[in-house]
Amino acid sequence: MKRSVRNAARISTLAICSAAIVLLAVYSAKAGFITLSDFDNTAVVTDLNNLGPTAQVATPLKVGIYTFTTDDGQLRYTNFGINASMALGDNTDLGWMRIEIAPSAQVTKFGLFVGLAGPQQHNHEAVLFFDSNNRLLGGTGVSRDGGFQFVGFENPGGLIGSVLIQDADLNSTVFTVDNLVAQSHHH
Repeated sequence: MKRSVRNAARISTLAICSAAIVLLAVYSAKAGFITLSDFDNTAVVTDLNNLGPTAQVATPLKVGIYTFTTDDGQLRYTNFGINASMALGDNTDLGWMRIEIAPSAQVTKFGLFVGLAGPQQHNHEAVLFFDSNNRLLGGTGVSRDGGFQFVGFENPGGLIGSVLIQDADLNSTVFTVDNLVAQSHHH
């Protein structure tokens, strides 16, 4: 009897250690910034080109798996995206835009283009990524003399729940987002 109790203790210690190693491996996966080339062919691009005519749009605005909100409850929808395509912009200088991602989409990689279309339109934005529990995953700044910059993030240990873009340039203009890219861990 003593021998089977000793073996049971060893087995449960082994099971606990194995479970701890698996948990550490899952949680030690590093969340971090990624480039467009880090997405594979299962990624879904939402180009924002077919939302309707040019308009000022009230928020919250739902587009597929995304819900857009802003500091003043308004978005601009016009041809100020990449290559003069239709895109969404905030509505106030120094304003913000939050893009929430539906948890059911199970997104672990997300990115988008941020900036202003014209080559002479300097812009600065803070871009913050949050998990599905609204915990900050990471943030970065975009600073350009014009055009767009891709900003992406991967959270291999969980989901990406939202991104917050804050206009950080007092320049009497807004910022634009275009071509949102999402990829789920279960393709």
